[in-house]
Amino acid sequence: MGGAGRRGRSVRPAWRRPRPHLRRWASVGGLLIPGSLPVYPHQAERLSEALERAGLDALVATSPENIAYITGFRSLTGAVFPTLQFAIFTRQGAALVVPAIEAPAIIADAVDVDHVVCFGGSGAPLPEPATPLARRLHAVVATAAVNPVEALAGALERLRTVREPSDGRPTAMLLAAADPANPYGAALPWPRRGDDDRRALSRSAGAYVVLIDGVPVVYVDRGGGSLQMLPAAADRQVAVQALAALRALVDDGRVRELVVTRVDGEPVGQSAWRDSLVEAGFAAAYRGLALRARSNRG
Repeated sequence: MGGAGRRGRSVRPAWRRPRPHLRRWASVGGLLIPGSLPVYPHQAERLSEALERAGLDALVATSPENIAYITGFRSLTGAVFPTLQFAIFTRQGAALVVPAIEAPAIIADAVDVDHVVCFGGSGAPLPEPATPLARRLHAVVATAAVNPVEALAGALERLRTVREPSDGRPTAMLLAAADPANPYGAALPWPRRGDDDRRALSRSAGAYVVLIDGVPVVYVDRGGGSLQMLPAAADRQVAVQALAALRALVDDGRVRELVVTRVDGEPVGQSAWRDSLVEAGFAAAYRGLALRARSNRG
């Protein structure tokens, strides 16, 4: 196993959550194949201690044994045709970087990692995304990188920037609209409310999108003053979680404050989304509703 990014100071590791025992076999296309193995909390604790001792941000595993130790995933394809694969462990979570052909087995077996990043082609047509598993598989394969190096870099970036809720809720991901990790507007069309939904949703610089479990929920127009709520926002809990994820723009310094004046083209004060914005942490401001940096004072 190798290390990535030496730290300048020691930080006490924080384990995110115990991992469940996973299935040992997975059915893919009717074929029963060896699946993931259990990953126990003590393994994560040992990995966190290894990060602490070495002063590292991440551990990157390349051997099948170490990949299985970090993620529980054992590759049937890799056992027959050796290929480059990586498992990454950080304080923020874990990720798998694999050829796209491995994606169906990983999704079917519910391998417990925060991110799956593929590279290359899947070699088979994707199923219609009619179920949650199919939607996740479609999103993973549609964002496949060209080569293993780009996929590894993408996985490390996701682990640095995405904060997974600690209460088991779906994972929120805030991305620039033009980010290669966002398939919408490129490999996939933007979700629409109907044939008459003609809103301009583009992959332009300065625009952002919040994905919940890979599904776009909120689109932030360039400049941040206007939001577009997508069909998945019809679930109020999902909408509030996506809106709350916008705080990352303020917390990491991309904007000094985020002031929303319009939602779906309507003034925010008259919008049906006003209460959801307030619940997500937005506060009344002169021009609309705003997210501001948290005060460091007690």
